[in-house]
Amino acid sequence: MLIVRLSSSENNNRQMRNLIQTLGVEDKVKYIIINSYKRSIADYLKTALLVLRSILDFRSTRIFIGNLHSGFLSIIARCYSRKRVILIDDGSRTILLQKLFNDNYFYNLFTIYKIRPIKGQMVYKNSLEATRKIIKSVKLCEDSILFIGSKISEINIVSEEYYFQLLVDIFQQYSAKNIIYIPHREEKQSKVEKIGSISNVSIEKINYPVEMIGMYKDKIPKKALSFYSTALLTMKKLYGIEVKSCYFNYESSIYKNDIDTIYSFYAKELEMKSYGCKEKK
Repeated sequence: MLIVRLSSSENNNRQMRNLIQTLGVEDKVKYIIINSYKRSIADYLKTALLVLRSILDFRSTRIFIGNLHSGFLSIIARCYSRKRVILIDDGSRTILLQKLFNDNYFYNLFTIYKIRPIKGQMVYKNSLEATRKIIKSVKLCEDSILFIGSKISEINIVSEEYYFQLLVDIFQQYSAKNIIYIPHREEKQSKVEKIGSISNVSIEKINYPVEMIGMYKDKIPKKALSFYSTALLTMKKLYGIEVKSCYFNYESSIYKNDIDTIYSFYAKELEMKSYGCKEKK
């Protein structure tokens, strides 16, 4: 059984349901809704009952968990021997999480990233073989660029004004191309509309993970850009497209050390391009 935790984000929930339906595994899925912003007594009771049921039902199986930062999922992880728990990729958080692990505290990983295991840890490499079997053979288009949006302004790594200026600077490098901007599911609508006003930019909202674009489209851009997104690495491996990670000024961010770690990791795998505009104070 696959337990899918739905949240207060309708965009997130819609994407999860659509993908599950497309994959045809609805009969194997149990949904549980827990509000991540305002937990109620009902949410805590659901969590407790699910933890108890999982202990009874999954005594001899492995437990696969997505976001260990989730209070709900971390409780489940602690109910089992760490040898039985495997964390699946959670974007760039996987890189940061490995940095926090040590000989006395760690979980096994299933990841696309090249991560060196610590003593006693198992790191299972995701070769994407199963994904390749369900995606189409796509045509790569030379006349367009795919840009994968980010919520870095929504979580206050940079200001919205600076984010917009970054995009203007980046898109000017590709003025002869059609830019397809795919927003992150948590980007503000007003911000996305403003981005759509940039010449040669079109907004395309999708209800599935961008890496799965080959299940829905026959043609995709030959080149994809973003700031730091696991999708860049995944799409490079799945479709053989050119990808570029755009480096920006985040020196004043409280997340500087984490972003340094992520970009240092990406530099080993992807082409990097620095954009030097400074954020206005």
